[in-house]
Amino acid sequence: LRPAVTNGMSQLPSINPSASSSGS
Repeated sequence: LRPAVTNGMSQLPSINPSASSSGS
């Protein structure tokens, strides 16, 4: 995933909790 996309997911972890964990 692109950094910009990861940033957006970080702000909305409720949409994709798994993505948030991945970003972490």
